[in-house]
Amino acid sequence: MPTVSLLLCLILGIFVYKGHCECGDRLPVTLKSFKPTVITSPGFYNGSYEANTTCSWIIKTEANTPTDMKILLQIDIWKMKCPRDYVRVYLGESSTGLTVFDEFDCKTDFNITKPILITGSVYVEFKSGDFESDPGIGFMIKFLPAHDSSGTGCQRTQKLLAEETEQFITSPRFPDDYPLNSDCSWNITVNGTDSVQLVVYLLDVDQNDNCSYHRLHITTNDSSTVLCDRREWNRKMIVGESISITFKTDSKNRRAGFLIGYKSVLVTTTTDVTTATVPVTIPPQYWDYWWPDNKPFPDYYYYDYGLNPNVVVDPFPTPAVVDPIHTIHTVAPVTTTETIPLIPNTGFWDNWISPLLYYWMF
Repeated sequence: MPTVSLLLCLILGIFVYKGHCECGDRLPVTLKSFKPTVITSPGFYNGSYEANTTCSWIIKTEANTPTDMKILLQIDIWKMKCPRDYVRVYLGESSTGLTVFDEFDCKTDFNITKPILITGSVYVEFKSGDFESDPGIGFMIKFLPAHDSSGTGCQRTQKLLAEETEQFITSPRFPDDYPLNSDCSWNITVNGTDSVQLVVYLLDVDQNDNCSYHRLHITTNDSSTVLCDRREWNRKMIVGESISITFKTDSKNRRAGFLIGYKSVLVTTTTDVTTATVPVTIPPQYWDYWWPDNKPFPDYYYYDYGLNPNVVVDPFPTPAVVDPIHTIHTVAPVTTTETIPLIPNTGFWDNWISPLLYYWMF
């Protein structure tokens, strides 16, 4: 029987990112171009890891990856008992490579690294010490292989046509830091009666309250959205008959920028649906920081290491979209009603994590 931690990993692997939650020796992880992928310490979604645990992963991009592809990674530490317990990240496929992150970079409460750029493969090693009480929550590492896909949008407005296959737009030089004084624009249309579905996978710009420094402005025929988040990996989805995007920066403080995916979808309405309520128990630290504002997305894969470490499982084949923001498709279309998760009231979030996040962000 799958453990609670594995089940939560599978749920969030389907709904949020491609997730890798299980422990083993040199577990293979294949990164797909422009697709965020996450690995975590074992037990992360259950709130803690066990003592005397050793895990390692080898992360590579898929075959035939373009030579200009770089991997952007970000490491989040959640109450790890460093240096008793640690996560180390090396360049290459073993611990003999150059160290990118180790226990001396780790903080025991909450720590988010600045985005790190690498090329080639990555080796990740996790080890917990001998303890009977006071376990840590663990770590989450996010990977995103990408290259500059800004096209001609920073010389003049670039006109793009959405198709069934997802295409991508990035800030100039992505995933390297974008230039100062950028002024870019794109206009996405679609043939026939389809609509454009746009997903913001990553946004990392110089942030302020009114988005006057650096901003990503997305407009449809009936909506306007201005974004200026920092290190934001939660997906945001927008659907419209056509979509215009502008990206503007000032003369200070460059950051990684953004990655947007877009494709054509058939948007219809239906009244013949069933409603299902899905309660989920998730540690408060994960819920408050990672759960997306939009309804879950069904069209992402996960690896089930508990069953077969070499098989990618697609539990929800993607049919024609029916109201894509508010419905999720299994065998038949259903609408999902979110419920408040059963979150333990440990006091840790309110007393420690929330103030630290506020201090870090502002």
